[in-house]
Amino acid sequence: MYTTFSKALDELLGGGYQPATLMQAYGRTGSSKTTLCAYLPCVSIYKKLKEEGKLPEDGRFFVVDTDGGFDFGRFKQIAESHKVDYSDLSRRVAYFNPTTLSWQHFIVTKAIPKMIGMKVRMTEDDKEKLEKMKIEGKEVKPLFVTVDPICLFYRNEVLSTPMKFRASRIGTLTGLLDEELIVLRKIAVDYSIPICFSSWIVSPVSEALGTVPESRMIGGRSLSFIPKVIIELRIPSPGLPIREAYLFKHRGRPEGLTAQFRLTDGGIADI
Repeated sequence: MYTTFSKALDELLGGGYQPATLMQAYGRTGSSKTTLCAYLPCVSIYKKLKEEGKLPEDGRFFVVDTDGGFDFGRFKQIAESHKVDYSDLSRRVAYFNPTTLSWQHFIVTKAIPKMIGMKVRMTEDDKEKLEKMKIEGKEVKPLFVTVDPICLFYRNEVLSTPMKFRASRIGTLTGLLDEELIVLRKIAVDYSIPICFSSWIVSPVSEALGTVPESRMIGGRSLSFIPKVIIELRIPSPGLPIREAYLFKHRGRPEGLTAQFRLTDGGIADI
């Protein structure tokens, strides 16, 4: 287990970030999704492995930042608040900033698996993409993977599709996300590492448009059943740095539990 640096949140999650587990955090803008799905797990995993003398030289943290929200300045602030060597941590981050769903899909299902030594079927086009991305030929060991958020391009493509074609388009796009989730889960299990991704909560407008049927989060029903841990992040008091995590799903904890925490220079802390 790897701590979230909040006793209340660790307890809610059954100990913290769990190895071999795919975790999802969803919520509205500003609900601390990037903090919990990207900054904190990187810092926590690095800190624990370093202190235990188990940090591999070829260990890497994979960050797929789809909306440009991963701020390295904030990342440094959190790392240094927990007495982590930011220069060493940051050099271990394999950072990706895709601008389309097809690039996101390629990174998650082809590029990252290729980098960590998984068997991947590569076309000539795929090989050209790897060359453009300047992917190193040497295999590395994954310590953590995050996709934050996983639903951005999915939502954009759905909303840009004419209503009469939307149902069939949603089916195609959902299939792409399903494949990404399956690959992420396989990496988590095969390498016994935590993997996190974030998504957005369905809005009343999205529900009215039928963008995401039968789901609390944008991206399709698989987002509800493939991850083994799901939390909804809420802002109970707008204007204050207080956040609440609602346990939507957990394989070892009852759903409906909540935990509150506050945002700090070091990420989060108990209230």
